[in-house]
Amino acid sequence: MSEPLLVDLAEEVGTFWRSAEMDRRKSLWLQLFRGERPEKPPVKVSPFMSWGYDLVWQRLIPEDQLHFKSGIARHVEVQLRKKLFKFRNFRDDDVIHPTVWLPAETVTPTNEMWGVKIRRTHPQEVGGAYKPVPCVVEEADLDRVTLPHFEQDDAADAAMLAEARELVDGRVPVKLYNRRISYSTYEVAVLLHGAEQILYDLYDRPAFLHRLMDRITDGIIQYETEREAAGGYDVEEGLLLHEPWDEFPEGTEHLLSSGWAYLSAQSSAPLGPEMFAEFVQPYVDRLARLFRKIYFHGCEDLGGKIATLRDTPNLRHFHVSPWTALADVVPQLRGRQVAMEVHAHPTNVLFVWGEKEIRAEARRRMDESEDLPFDYVLCDLQTIDGADGKLEMWCDIAMEESRR
Repeated sequence: MSEPLLVDLAEEVGTFWRSAEMDRRKSLWLQLFRGERPEKPPVKVSPFMSWGYDLVWQRLIPEDQLHFKSGIARHVEVQLRKKLFKFRNFRDDDVIHPTVWLPAETVTPTNEMWGVKIRRTHPQEVGGAYKPVPCVVEEADLDRVTLPHFEQDDAADAAMLAEARELVDGRVPVKLYNRRISYSTYEVAVLLHGAEQILYDLYDRPAFLHRLMDRITDGIIQYETEREAAGGYDVEEGLLLHEPWDEFPEGTEHLLSSGWAYLSAQSSAPLGPEMFAEFVQPYVDRLARLFRKIYFHGCEDLGGKIATLRDTPNLRHFHVSPWTALADVVPQLRGRQVAMEVHAHPTNVLFVWGEKEIRAEARRRMDESEDLPFDYVLCDLQTIDGADGKLEMWCDIAMEESRR
């Protein structure tokens, strides 16, 4: 049966989704992803919008404000409250979708999908960093790596969807999120082989490293093509974080070739441009060809690698971190149908700067983007403890500067 609290929340989400304000925001992103420069650059502050309830959201929406403590109702309530909080408190250009996503039932454990067991050491403190424990060390170990298959528990998934849709009385869409493989070959290699060992193998065993990268890329492609064939892929999942809105060819909602993909290789930051071009880019390119549009993410400095990355097939959105100089990127992307995602410095914004410095950075980054299409973003937030009001301040300042 429906749950009145969730129905009310869903109805409010549906109201702002159908508003003229959301239509205004959508139009900005459509222009941007056509490679055009909108009348104003879109601005987005982005605490993570998935179903998770991480440290940032625990601060924004304390536990005592949540009615449901477990189960599917908890998933639904957390997501609806996050959407409403963002719409009410951050007056930016983000498109806040009404869809509620539920994590699909697991069949094979994620850490066993490659035929070997992926293990990590975990810290004692909450939010601390993990470290992979290599399970592929020698040639014989690589031979044991098998390509993952897409699996689903149809009965469990159908029951979960039916329950969630009934809880909200059908007022908002409910979908399954069933992607469990990263689109970053290099990051999977780190989980299997270890970051330090990869750096040695660049010199000592380059052929082995290429075999590993090739095997992983084969596995990602197999998993995704099987997911597509099963009808498990949905183009909307590509709009959950960095691509707030886009339109897709009618009738192609379940085709990889219609959607966006988030590609990255952040753990390869120690590699120089030549090594990146040899050991990372070929596998990025293979995955990129599966999709209609590519967003490439890199919190590291990508200035030395942009000359290679700019030729990524179907590249349409490129992350320019606070550590990447726009002077390195702008000349390389000029004349290409690629929008830059220009990032504010999250640590300085939240914990160091005041209004004057936040405004100066926003103006500088926007000016340095010259005449290229770009959006201006504050994201990659891990904590806002001690930074009360800073997200709202940044958003208001960035919106003001974007209209100049």
